[in-house]
Amino acid sequence: MKLVAGIFIGGRGSRMGGKAKGLLREPDGERTLIERSTDLLQRACPAAETLLVGQHEAYAHLPLEVLPDATSGDGPLAGLVALLRRARAAQAQALAIACDLPYLTAPTLKRLCTVAPDADAVAPRPDGVWQPLLARYRPAACLSIAEAQLRAGQLAVWRVLEALGERAIAIELDAGEVRDWDTPEDMA
Repeated sequence: MKLVAGIFIGGRGSRMGGKAKGLLREPDGERTLIERSTDLLQRACPAAETLLVGQHEAYAHLPLEVLPDATSGDGPLAGLVALLRRARAAQAQALAIACDLPYLTAPTLKRLCTVAPDADAVAPRPDGVWQPLLARYRPAACLSIAEAQLRAGQLAVWRVLEALGERAIAIELDAGEVRDWDTPEDMA
């Protein structure tokens, strides 16, 4: 299966004191979270085209292509629309990954990249809550939904998965793998 993988970097990190979350060091301190994510993607989905989604000047030095959000100021849904458009043009599926997942593993990403290849979307849903920035999307099914929600100002990304109903497949993950870093307390 052909994939376009987008690591979402667009947030202002306001709860993190303005720090670019993807440039924080992973728990063992060796690499940044972006370096960790790109390494995981390379191991789990080596043929995937990997790029950064969103715009943030702190990432300008990285050797990855940056895909701007479809609209400015509309959060991750605008990034998902841009990623889905890019994947559609490449005749690929889209893999959306938040930049602040320090406990994500390569086997989990590989599973996300390969399980249910014909599903319209695949994502974890711990405690009944979709994780839309650790998900795989089929543009043919998801792009029109995401664009309509963006036009309507319904910016919650999980609504794309909800709108798919049974066509979105929930996969089981260790809850720790979807734990992200939103605040300094999360890093403790």
